[in-house]
This record gives sequence, structure tokens and C-alpha cells, in this order.
Amino acid sequence: MKLQRARVVITGVSGGLGLALLRLLVANGNFVVGCARHKGDLDGKDIKSFHFYQLDVSKPKQASYLINSAAKVLGAIDVL
Repeated sequence: MKLQRARVVITGVSGGLGLALLRLLVANGNFVVGCARHKGDLDGKDIKSFHFYQLDVSKPKQASYLINSAAKVLGAIDVL
């Protein structure tokens, strides 16, 4: 399945699978909100067209903030 123009929230975008997924989804024209506890590999990377939140989703208040913020930024969330 290939997503295009989907509104997506990704956790753990600072490296590894999360970063790879972020790059793929942005390159395919999706609207992405990403988060991570640390910027990690995002520093110095040329990834545009996404919104980044530095927070820890294992903390309920921060997870709630992410979802509420993403819904406002994206209008709705298609993929979490």
C-alpha cells in the first residue's frame, strides 16, 4: 500500500526505523507530524515539510499534547 497525501503521526523520528519512515512518507507527499525524545539524527538533516515535537510519548500528558497538536496542524489524523 502506498500512502499519498495522508496525514500521519510518527514517533521515534530521531533515528532508525522512525527516521527512515519519516523520509519515505515525506518524499511521497504525505503530511507528517513526528516526535522523539531527542533530535538525534534530525540535526543537520535536510528533511522539510513536516512538524517536529520534542517530547516523550511514554508520559501521558506529552502523548496527549502530541495528538491534540497533530490534529490541529493536520486537520485530522489518518495514520498513527
